[in-house]
Amino acid sequence: MNTSLARADDLSAGALWLPQQTPAKLPTGICITGEYAMPFRYLAMNGFAALAVLTMPAAPAKADCVDDCQAATYCDSTMHASGECSEKLNQCYQLQCNKPRHAFGAIAYDRNSQAYGYSFNQPDGDAASVVALKNCQKHGSGCEVVYGFTDACAALAAGNTERYGIGEGGSRERAEKNAMTSCTQTNSENCEVLVWSCARP
Repeated sequence: MNTSLARADDLSAGALWLPQQTPAKLPTGICITGEYAMPFRYLAMNGFAALAVLTMPAAPAKADCVDDCQAATYCDSTMHASGECSEKLNQCYQLQCNKPRHAFGAIAYDRNSQAYGYSFNQPDGDAASVVALKNCQKHGSGCEVVYGFTDACAALAAGNTERYGIGEGGSRERAEKNAMTSCTQTNSENCEVLVWSCARP
């Protein structure tokens, strides 16, 4: 499934920087809301900057799962003739190929320059964080991963201070609405959505 991600006003963007004046040095505050709200967490990203970013598929294709089962299942001619081989393969398919798949995403943000990066449809939370941080660091030196999400959409809204809000929801529109609400609750003025992302299995 193709997922379009972008800055709010530029759907062709990958990981862009919204040029603005450096915000005033006011007390920092954030707020998160959403119908799938999860606790906000700062991640210590000092080591992430040095990691190589690998392009990874969102989830193994079903064909890969079938191939893995066939490679891992021993079958000889007697087992084929008796049907034991087919039974073992079917058991493997049911256990391994029908596992629920999840998609992970993350948003990284530099509150000083308002640079940001995002990721979507990553195989796990760590991969999502690395990709989002790497994209943000192309445009800002103070980037940190500020939010991770699973099988959902998320958005970040900020105003003319260092405060920002994050929202999560089942759609881009819901995530943006929740982010705007969160930003407003921080008493930041002129809030606007800077970035949104959706991760879909």
